[in-house]
Amino acid sequence: MPPFRIRPALRMIAFAGNGVAADGRIIVRDCATQKGFHRHDTPLIHYLNDRLNISARLVACQFVGHRSEMGGNTLKLAETSGAETGTKATPKPDRRRAPETAARILDAAESLFSQRGFYGVSLRDIATEAGVQVALTHYHFGSKDDLFRAVIDRRADEHADGMTQTLAQAVMLDGSRADRRRAIIRAFITPIVDRSMRGGPGWKNYIRLMALVANLPQGEAFVSPFRQHFDDLIAAYVHALHALHPEMDEGDVHWCFFFFQAMTTHILVESGMLDRQSGGRFSSSDLDAMVDRLVDFVAAGFTGLGAEAD
Repeated sequence: MPPFRIRPALRMIAFAGNGVAADGRIIVRDCATQKGFHRHDTPLIHYLNDRLNISARLVACQFVGHRSEMGGNTLKLAETSGAETGTKATPKPDRRRAPETAARILDAAESLFSQRGFYGVSLRDIATEAGVQVALTHYHFGSKDDLFRAVIDRRADEHADGMTQTLAQAVMLDGSRADRRRAIIRAFITPIVDRSMRGGPGWKNYIRLMALVANLPQGEAFVSPFRQHFDDLIAAYVHALHALHPEMDEGDVHWCFFFFQAMTTHILVESGMLDRQSGGRFSSSDLDAMVDRLVDFVAAGFTGLGAEAD
C-alpha cells in the first residue's frame, strides 16, 4: 500500500503512545486520524522531536496492515543517527529555547523599536524580523512591555558604566573652569557617539532607541527601565557641573543640562534634517563632526545662565 499523503491543513496530530519495535525502530501507535502521513510530514517529526524528545525521521509511511502487540495501526520511524533500522540517538536540543533564539528576538526588537518606537511595533513584527514564531517571543520575554525592558536592560549597564568612567576622568582634570566644564560635557557625549559610530549595528540601534525614549512622555510605564538605569547617571553629571560652578543656581544647571540632552537626543536620531537644510554640505549621520561644535556651544551656554567666565 503506498504512503498516504495528508492535506496541509492537517497540522495537529494526536498520539496515544509510542514504543520501540524488536528491530529497533520507533513505533508511534493509534494515530488519531487515518489520513496517514508521508515522509516529508514535518508536523509529525516536530512532534517527535519536541514533545517525545526523540530525534527521528519518517522511514515507513504506510499503515501496517495488522494489529501489533501494542494494538492499533502503527507507523514506523527510524532515529536519524542510524540506518533505517535505527540506533539510539542523542536527544535533539530544542533550538527554540536556545540562548541564540532569545538573542535573535532581542536584536530584531531593538532594530524595529529604534525605527518605529514602542507603539509602532507589534510582537508579530518582531517575530517576523527574527524569523521565529510569535509564541517564542512570549516564551522568552512575555509581553511587549517585558521585551522592551529586556532590550533596554541588555546594554544598559555597559553603557552607563562607560559614561560613569568618563565622568570620573573628567572631574579629575586640572585646568581652568571653562576647560573642565567642556571636559564634563564631552565626557557625556563622547561615549555615546563612539558606540553609535563604531559599536556596530546593535549599538547604533540601541543609541537611537535611547534617543527616542528620552523624547517620550516619561510617565509611560514602558519607559521605566530607561529611568531606572540612567536617572542617577544624569544626576551625577548635573552634580559635577554644579560643583564646578557653585555660583550658579542649581535649577539653572538643570536647565543647561536639559537643553544639552535635548540637542543630543535630536541629533542621535540622525533624521537627515541637517542634510536637507544644508543642501547636502553636512550629514546628520556624521556624529564625529558634531562633537566638538556641540561641546563648545553647550559650554558657552552655561555662561548665559550664570556661570562665571574665567
